[in-house]
Amino acid sequence: MAWFFSLLLIMISLVSYVRATVEPTDVPDELTWNFHVAQKKTSMSNTPASAIQAWCTNVYKWQYDSIVHGGRNASTGTRQLVNYLSDQVHLSVHRSGHVKRQAAPSGPKRRRKEIRMLSEKELDLYFRAVRAAKANTTTTPNVYEALAEFHTGITSISAHGGCNFFGWHRVYLLMYENMLRDQGPEFAEVTIPYWDSRLEARMDQPTSTVLFTDRLLGTGSGEATGGILGSGWSTSAGPLVRNIGTDGPPMTDEAIVNVTRMTRMREICGADSAIESDLEFHHNGIHRWVDGQMAMLQTSALDPAFWSHHTFIDFVWEAFRMNSQRNGVNTETDYPENPTTMGAAELHAPDAALGFAEMTVIDGLSNTFTTEIYEYDPPPTCSVQNPDCGSKYLKCVVFRDNAHCVSSTLAEVVQWEIDQTRLTTVASTLPTRPSTASPSICSTPTVPALYSEHDKPYQNHYCLNGKSDIRQWVYIPVKVIYRRPPEYQSYGSYPIYNGKSSRTNDIYSPGAYTQVHQYLKNGQPAKYDKCAEGDKRISSVYIKSIGLNYDGIYKEYAIVDRRIAITESTAYIAVKNPAMESTLALIQATDSCGRVCRPVCKKPKSNIYRPCSGAVRLTSAFPRRYGTDFGNAVMDIWDFISDKTCPQFNTENVVIAFNCDFQTDWFWPTKQPPVQQSVPPGHVIYKRGKVPGPVTRQAPHVEAGPIHNKVTGVPGCDLGYGCLVSKPCAVLSQEGKDTGLCSTLQYECMNSCHMYAKCWYGKLYVQQCNRGMRYDPSSLKCVPGMCDYSHSSKGLPRA
Repeated sequence: MAWFFSLLLIMISLVSYVRATVEPTDVPDELTWNFHVAQKKTSMSNTPASAIQAWCTNVYKWQYDSIVHGGRNASTGTRQLVNYLSDQVHLSVHRSGHVKRQAAPSGPKRRRKEIRMLSEKELDLYFRAVRAAKANTTTTPNVYEALAEFHTGITSISAHGGCNFFGWHRVYLLMYENMLRDQGPEFAEVTIPYWDSRLEARMDQPTSTVLFTDRLLGTGSGEATGGILGSGWSTSAGPLVRNIGTDGPPMTDEAIVNVTRMTRMREICGADSAIESDLEFHHNGIHRWVDGQMAMLQTSALDPAFWSHHTFIDFVWEAFRMNSQRNGVNTETDYPENPTTMGAAELHAPDAALGFAEMTVIDGLSNTFTTEIYEYDPPPTCSVQNPDCGSKYLKCVVFRDNAHCVSSTLAEVVQWEIDQTRLTTVASTLPTRPSTASPSICSTPTVPALYSEHDKPYQNHYCLNGKSDIRQWVYIPVKVIYRRPPEYQSYGSYPIYNGKSSRTNDIYSPGAYTQVHQYLKNGQPAKYDKCAEGDKRISSVYIKSIGLNYDGIYKEYAIVDRRIAITESTAYIAVKNPAMESTLALIQATDSCGRVCRPVCKKPKSNIYRPCSGAVRLTSAFPRRYGTDFGNAVMDIWDFISDKTCPQFNTENVVIAFNCDFQTDWFWPTKQPPVQQSVPPGHVIYKRGKVPGPVTRQAPHVEAGPIHNKVTGVPGCDLGYGCLVSKPCAVLSQEGKDTGLCSTLQYECMNSCHMYAKCWYGKLYVQQCNRGMRYDPSSLKCVPGMCDYSHSSKGLPRA
């Protein structure tokens, strides 16, 4: 009977947790195309690879995440709010061939200041206006989130990845500012303060900035509270979280100079811009630096830091425009012929719909915004002669003959306040009779202790497809193989020979051992400017999962030993639970300096790892290799049954690992984008007017999929992204020879309420209507209306 109970115990231990199949797979072709474009723009020696990787991956997500479900519909109240706010802007700025003022803004121009240059009264007014908008539930869920929602699907490729990025966000910021002013008469003169992140970039430790404390934008680690956020900030994507400094750099002086010294718009955006002067590329870093909701396009506007960051981008763009004007360029007509790098060019064309009111892309270039509506105060400065930045939140740093303003830390602000109290107290005693008593000194306020660099917790928001809940996620183990980095000089412990210390190499240096050194030669990949880890003994490698067939990101880090020639560590990363359908996720790893680690995957039925794409597929089939929670994932790789006194590590279930080898050769899967065929639509329809505000996706290969139309029973052609037309693909290709009709043709997607397709310069594009709108085939326009997908089988891309 003893054997029976032993077997029963083993069976119970096996069913007490769940494992799942995890296998490597290829990344989508569209992502390989993005890496091909990036490779032509830069290299891992010139640009931190983390920035390249994030750029290509984000553009893929913006372009190809096709979320088709009832949740994409905007409420009537939300549509009314956005229409009202966009109409306000449209009345102030309108273009019809030439700039034409329809309605002049009343009163003096608005003045936008750097947030740390606001007076305490101005700060309090702005904070209260934002909180009032958050508390205003006249529009569901509140007017703040209703406006933030419009920085989602409809803007993913029409307002990002190209030159419309600047004009679209300029209008969006003005709508936000007007919305704040509408919260009550007391807020009638509120303006958005800009966040000049160069003030953080100049700090020795940017994460210690006072900006991300309860004095200003709220705390920067974990669930954010304080300052503008009050006691907390709940969002539709869970509580607001931040993890400042875990990726991405603040914007540097060099980056801003590279942009503002240019004179033509094609030099700062679009296909012909250099990556060093591409303003949208530089702007991406701050989204990753703040992290949390700010790191995802769909949720970034939920963080109040978003608005101040983008106001600074608008400030920089205006500085570029002023330089262009000084050089004789007409900034209202200067627009690139190739306005996108990886995006959909037709959405960034000058006469394309902007997405707000009746404005077009070229309206975003109007001078009226800054000549009539608002202007910017210059950034804070100081000098050797006058080392004062004008704010207790800033300090002047003097180096030789140069001086510049830098953000203060919270401790420095507190000390300044104590010093001011001393001065005030002493001054108040001067008119009175002399006293031998010392002036009263306020006790030092408690300054929250900061975590050290490598024990700071990373807080995920667990948002998946719009819902924040940890139970939607499962965990897989990831191994990190880490080499001593090239900048690490010495551990400080040396070998002794014949009673004398040899300081040529420390005891762990790979250079001390020929047989090791031949395999561990490092390159010099680019890293962030503020990467100064030097001879720190431990560091962090950040591992991130990105949904390829779901909308969600998860991030964690592994602690690595920098002293050793080569070592390994283990982390656990979460992806979508594949219980209902297979999961496709892309796993990436970077070190704290912005250098990437190369993915390697285990070969089937072996313990050998080979280079792979980093993409994995999870299914619910057996043998399963994931844990339904962290505890189950631990049990999956640690055997506590064989010997309770000494757990055994099971490498069989560690399918993916990352090799942090500090090389510079391009390792991402790269393919040249195919040449698209000219394909006019089936069900020929002649246009009678413009279709307002679509979101467009270029159709994949036409030859990819004749299918049977379940509705009509006739053969059809699947163009991808949920768009099915009833004509066969072969017929469409044949009709595509006549490109003269292209600009007059469009047709309805038979199985979608809000999608249609049209021809653009001989190529077929699938388009979506704006949120809260549906496609009306009779008028050939997007009209207000709700789409009912409650019984639709179409959802996210299938694994």
